Amino acid sequence: MEVNMEKKLEAFKRLLNIMDELRAKCPWDKKQTFDSLRANTIEETYELCDAIMKKDTKEIKKELGDVLLHIVFYSKIASETNDFDIADVCNSLCDKLIFRHPHVFGEENAQNAGEVEKSWEQIKQKEKDGNKSVLAGVPDALPALIKCYRIQDKARNVGFDWKEKEDIWHEVEEELNELNQLIVEAESKLSSSNLDNIQTAIDDLDNKMSELVIKTPINLTLAKISDTDNLLYGLTGYIGSFSAPYATLIPYGVEAYYATSKDNMGYITLTPCVATGTSAKGVPANFGVILVSQNQNITMEPASGHIDTPANNVFGNSASEAVVMGANCYVLAKKQEQSIGFYLAEEGTTLKTGKAYIQLSNSSQTSALRLVLDETVTGINGVATEKVDAPIYDLSGRRVLNTVKGGIYIQNGKKFIVK
Repeated sequence: MEVNMEKKLEAFKRLLNIMDELRAKCPWDKKQTFDSLRANTIEETYELCDAIMKKDTKEIKKELGDVLLHIVFYSKIASETNDFDIADVCNSLCDKLIFRHPHVFGEENAQNAGEVEKSWEQIKQKEKDGNKSVLAGVPDALPALIKCYRIQDKARNVGFDWKEKEDIWHEVEEELNELNQLIVEAESKLSSSNLDNIQTAIDDLDNKMSELVIKTPINLTLAKISDTDNLLYGLTGYIGSFSAPYATLIPYGVEAYYATSKDNMGYITLTPCVATGTSAKGVPANFGVILVSQNQNITMEPASGHIDTPANNVFGNSASEAVVMGANCYVLAKKQEQSIGFYLAEEGTTLKTGKAYIQLSNSSQTSALRLVLDETVTGINGVATEKVDAPIYDLSGRRVLNTVKGGIYIQNGKKFIVK
């Protein structure tokens, strides 16, 4: 082995030994990783390029040493996880150089550098684990201008190189003509009936998607009914209006009422939602109701089975989307120092989703509606048979202490006549 080669190997061995010692004993070197060194590697590469451009051989030698340090550093880090070491790096490089120079280490011939460049990209794609395409070897991290240059350089090696710009436009026109020909052929294979069928399928799918509703439990907080709320005859506990785009079950201890009649005198008759032979006790989809509960916080669970839809519900609803209030619309509200009830909404205001409202056909003289349970009018002698502690109201909603013979009153949500 020649003396110079021995000196080179000895120098390289010395570098490796120093790297081992730094990695073991220096706190800064010990904590470095691939990611932490990356920015420094880029900086050292630019410093080398700067020295080359200045043709400063002294600086070139110095910067080559810095770049070599990074190669050895990365290899040392990888060896600690048994991924690879500096020997693997050297052997991999040697194998690649031999494979890419068949005109030197093989039987092929290349008379000049141009012939080498012409076959360079094809050789790289034949390598094991090599580039799968001509442009695959261009790093994503390259600066934009350099990246553009490298892409064009690689394209030139496979024939994308023209001396005149007019030649480029000729190539573009040729490719466009080929594309247009493919489009014409594709359209000829599609009859008008096929296109109609495709459009019909798209429309059906669009309709199905618009009908899709994600069913989740709905948590509600109801308003407390006080003894002075004279617009809610016989209703106690907590109250709220409700609607949903899918059917829901009525929880235990909760009653749901829909409106079966309304009049311009300010009375709304409520009828309870009940279970039937084919239906669970629940609220149908897109169906406005009033909920009354002894608990302030309730949860309406989605119904898995069928829920019958009662006829003649005069409540409107905002189950799927908010509703802009028109003329003579009333919504459940609690006005300051007034009873909970259905109050006239200002025209043009918006009722948020998940609520019920009512709209009178004609203008009413009242600013609030009274809710009355649908019960048969019962004749009784006074109120002795009713709960003595239950308040009594007249049909105007005013609480009364003494009844008169022949008068019609409301107690516990029921109308009665005093005989």
